[in-house]
Amino acid sequence: MNEKRRISGGAALEKNIHGSVSAQIQKNFAKSQWKRAFNATMVVHHLRKKAHASEEEEGDTSMRTGTS
Repeated sequence: MNEKRRISGGAALEKNIHGSVSAQIQKNFAKSQWKRAFNATMVVHHLRKKAHASEEEEGDTSMRTGTS
């Protein structure tokens, strides 16, 4: 499936790899941008969850002590 071919001798000068290299760079860039967006979303989700939990904890503490 992912077969790697070697270019031997002077054939490298005759081989145009611009298209395949460009496509691979674009694919890698898109993948890295997707990962960054996903990780940023997960950080925001985690922080919101943490903030929500601390707000509930503060509410529980104030109810137990009788303060508001």
